[in-house]
Amino acid sequence: MELPGMRRWDAPEGNPFESSWWYRTEFDLPSNYAGKHVWLKFHGMNYRANLWVNGRRRPILLRWEGAYRLYSFDIAQYVKAGQKNCLALEIYPPKGMDLTITWVDWNPATPDGGMGIWYDVTITATGPVASTTPS
Repeated sequence: MELPGMRRWDAPEGNPFESSWWYRTEFDLPSNYAGKHVWLKFHGMNYRANLWVNGRRRPILLRWEGAYRLYSFDIAQYVKAGQKNCLALEIYPPKGMDLTITWVDWNPATPDGGMGIWYDVTITATGPVASTTPS
C-alpha cells in the first residue's frame, strides 16, 4: 500500500535550506493488518530524520541518518488497524562533514543538499516471519 500525499507542510522562516522540513500524511490502515507486523518502508530519504506515528515519536530513530538510504520500520505498536492513522516526518539537511552526495565541478550541489523524501513510502504487513529482498 503506497502512502498518499506525503507532502511537505511547513513554511520555515529565513533560509528554508538551513532548517528541518516537515512532511505529514493521514492514511486508512486495512483492518486485516490487525495482529500483524506492519512495515513502513522509505525507498529513499536524505539525510537525518525523526518519525512520529499517531503522535508518538519512534524512539530508536534518534540517529536515523544517511544519504538516499532505504529504511524499513515495524510500526505495528503505533498504528490502529481499520482506522485512520497519521504519519509525520521531520527531515534535517546534511551538515558540514556528513557523508552524502556532494558538489562536483560539473554538477554543483543544490541549496537543500538533496534533503527530503526520495521515491515511494509504502506500508506492508507480514506474519511473525518476514524475508526481505533488495528492491
